[in-house]
Amino acid sequence: METLIDRLRAVRAFRNLPVSALTKIAQIASPPTTYQAGSDGQGEQALLLVVAGKAKVSLLTADGNENILYLLKGGDVDGQAALFVRHPRLARLIEAVYPTTVIRLRHDAFQDLLASSPLLARELLNSFGARLAELEVDNSRLHLLDAKERLYAYLLDWERDYQSSTYQLAMTKGEVANWLGITPATLSHCLKQLVTEGKISVQGRQITIHHGAL
Repeated sequence: METLIDRLRAVRAFRNLPVSALTKIAQIASPPTTYQAGSDGQGEQALLLVVAGKAKVSLLTADGNENILYLLKGGDVDGQAALFVRHPRLARLIEAVYPTTVIRLRHDAFQDLLASSPLLARELLNSFGARLAELEVDNSRLHLLDAKERLYAYLLDWERDYQSSTYQLAMTKGEVANWLGITPATLSHCLKQLVTEGKISVQGRQITIHHGAL
């Protein structure tokens, strides 16, 4: 039977920690909670450990529109900023796009634990750096790639994550367009172009990537 220690070890930032450190983390961790697709909540003053699934992190604009910032998948850590800034300026919305299991660590308790564990602090800093690197890649794609190239890069990312050339889009096409910074009409046009070029086939929200296409 999977234990809380096993679930904590599924988080990449904690993978190299000894059992003694994981045991200390388990003592301040919330019970694992699974959210069904569509479940959401406001970001909070806690470190969020994604054990499995996928979720989107968004900001809501003043007029109520959603701006998707990034996606979380199994093994990711979110909320590192809460360890350094007690009252973040922007409230984020986190929504599961697949059933997603998370564990929360309270801000104050985790800061106390960090002070006593340099190894834990280093691993968490490394995870923060990896997130910044991912955001830098997303930002460069936004400015350097055209809409079709951006979409294809996104589809290849999902293929890598799920280790399969055929998979279901976790988000709606409108959400994918939001994530890529394009309109839904442009997304549909780019999908049709990729189909015509033989790079993908589409059936509803199921995408298949064909690497043999010229």
